[in-house]
Amino acid sequence: MEVIPITGYADRFSLQPGEKIDFKVSSTSKEQYSAKLIRVISGDPNPKGPGIIEEDIVSDVTGSYPSRYQVTNLGSYIKIPNHQSFKTATGITIGASIWPTNTNVTDQCIISLCNSEQDAGIAIFIGPNGISVMTADGAGNRTRLNINQNLQRYRLIFHQKSMKYWMSMIGGCDDKGHRND
Repeated sequence: MEVIPITGYADRFSLQPGEKIDFKVSSTSKEQYSAKLIRVISGDPNPKGPGIIEEDIVSDVTGSYPSRYQVTNLGSYIKIPNHQSFKTATGITIGASIWPTNTNVTDQCIISLCNSEQDAGIAIFIGPNGISVMTADGAGNRTRLNINQNLQRYRLIFHQKSMKYWMSMIGGCDDKGHRND
């Protein structure tokens, strides 16, 4: 896979005046790179549309910086702490927009909401045989539903699962089923 010569992102999408934002940049160049803040008025490149309209923002960010390459581990996650509302809920619907990039790896956890001490919860996985959903009821009963349809790489899919469940037994856990609270 070809490396993009310069990539970057901000640690926030928006902020209020006085709040802090960090920018992360990786560059394969031996030369310095230049950076500045802009306000995007229109990001529409359509020739029949308004076109790209940007406005420079005066800031301390404007300047040149030394390039350095930083390894980026592909994938992402969010950890949501156990919340009181999980203990009183009687059902749940979970869903994910998934962009598969490696469909040959078995059991890549997409969403996991479980309590490993009680052996209770639900998890959605993707792998070579498509999407699978695993549930455990806390009484030693596990069910795994496999949707045996190969996933296409780099094609966005949406998967959603709704179920009535004994939510009081479920807390946050990692992709191996270990409790996080």
